[in-house]
Amino acid sequence: MSRQPFFDGLDPDSTITMAAAEERIRKYRQSHFTLRFTDGEGKPRPHLQVELELQSHAFQFGANIGCIYRWGDVPDETRQEALQVCDELFSLVRSGEQWSHVQPEIHASHDWQTILPEIEWARHHHKQIRYHCLIYNMAFALPSWKDRIRSPQDWWPHIEHHLAETAARWQPVIHEYDVINEMLSNERLRQLGLEPPSNFPDLSDPEIGAKIFEIAHRHFPSATLIPLEDAWPGIISDPELLQGTIDYFRELCRLTPHVSAIGTQMHFYAAAGDRTPFHRGHPKFGPRAYTMAAIEEWLDRFAAIGLPLHITEFNPPSRARERSDEQPRLSEEEIAAWTTNFYTLVFSKPYIRQLVCWFLIDGVCGRGIDAGLVSVDGRRKPLYHALRELIRRRWHTRIKVVTDEHGEVNFHGFHGHYRLTIDQLHTSVFLDPCHRELHLPVTENSILPPCPDSQHP
Repeated sequence: MSRQPFFDGLDPDSTITMAAAEERIRKYRQSHFTLRFTDGEGKPRPHLQVELELQSHAFQFGANIGCIYRWGDVPDETRQEALQVCDELFSLVRSGEQWSHVQPEIHASHDWQTILPEIEWARHHHKQIRYHCLIYNMAFALPSWKDRIRSPQDWWPHIEHHLAETAARWQPVIHEYDVINEMLSNERLRQLGLEPPSNFPDLSDPEIGAKIFEIAHRHFPSATLIPLEDAWPGIISDPELLQGTIDYFRELCRLTPHVSAIGTQMHFYAAAGDRTPFHRGHPKFGPRAYTMAAIEEWLDRFAAIGLPLHITEFNPPSRARERSDEQPRLSEEEIAAWTTNFYTLVFSKPYIRQLVCWFLIDGVCGRGIDAGLVSVDGRRKPLYHALRELIRRRWHTRIKVVTDEHGEVNFHGFHGHYRLTIDQLHTSVFLDPCHRELHLPVTENSILPPCPDSQHP
């Protein structure tokens, strides 16, 4: 048998794509910053020893911890290793629970016990949290009493109650929510035997989606509200299906002003029953399906909607758990190289604000048995080391410098939250294109917040 070529998602077109991506990262994810330090009277503070280190990017690199505490058959040591990896690499975590798990009785208050440990972990480690998801119209995601509801119209008071209960408990803590999930995936799910209940409002109707967003906005007035769809990237070879998804989002945004960003899932698997190697593409989506050039075309189609794009679920090409037959796979080294290119491409796009890794542990929380950063036996895989190299080294800023005679520090760095140290004094500052110049008074005992003459939006 001939040896398969090493596949990292690059073909000749993708080589050009990645060169442009590196240029965009320099243009859109970095800026020149000036920090001016003065004393309490506004006089410059020259010769101060200043240290700045990026703690987290303005771009949200995230991971799914929703299954770490709730998935069986995983050694505790592996769970702890995965959480350490999450803490080291990611500033955002996905948590949340299906409606079916939090309201077992029709008139009962919600029970949040299943997700409390992961929420507590996230808060203790100062992570931002996104909630997945509020409304998902599949039978397994709806409460066990769903058959007692006679018609779609009869669901609306229960939807209102569910969102009100969720907001009352989590709005002070969680600031982003997947409001509706997989609105257009019903046909694919029917093929898997997951028929949506006929008595539930049809999420594939944008007017239904808009009505749910109106309810969500009443209860989460300051939150980021997301419609999330599973639109596989190779879909660019099926323009009608891709266009239908784009049309849905556009119509939803026309009907309601409360859509904050577009959410998409990007799970990469081979076609069901197909053995085509990943480097040869997909039988439906074509030979370029898993290349960076093809993925860029897909991403840019969604950019035309005009809202930020959040990639809320991602895994690299992987074998799927449900298949018992022989299926294509990449080596651990190929997965690491492919994902390095994918993260670079995504990070370069100014309209993308978030990328969430779905599998911290191989196979834990879904189909991707090769997709984790940590193996089931707790080993940190090449994928972990590749992402660490990107997020904590290549895309990292750390400087040690002395203020000039004007009390200023000038440097080029990535946008995000920085730890600022002067002697034994510490504070945090946020730097991005709208906060490029900060004026910070420094007293003997503290670094004060930026002055009003600092640059703001």
